[in-house]
Amino acid sequence: MMIVDLLDLDDLISQLIDRGLNLPATADADAVLTAVTTWQQQANATQQAELCRWAEQLLIQHEGMVLPDAKRVLLACSVKE
Repeated sequence: MMIVDLLDLDDLISQLIDRGLNLPATADADAVLTAVTTWQQQANATQQAELCRWAEQLLIQHEGMVLPDAKRVLLACSVKE
């Protein structure tokens, strides 16, 4: 039996909360995207770069096993403005 470690939105929200983003654990993808965008606008360049690296590492780590809502958030996090 193969066990796959999917990264879903709930897992991602938990990790974002651990990273200091203020959002409810039950947020939907749009609310998470809004929270990430707001955070990015308020964060300094170092914090933004750290979030970008973290998001890119998660995408690599999970090798395509990221569910669509979580992937959309991670891609938004990894975009450098």
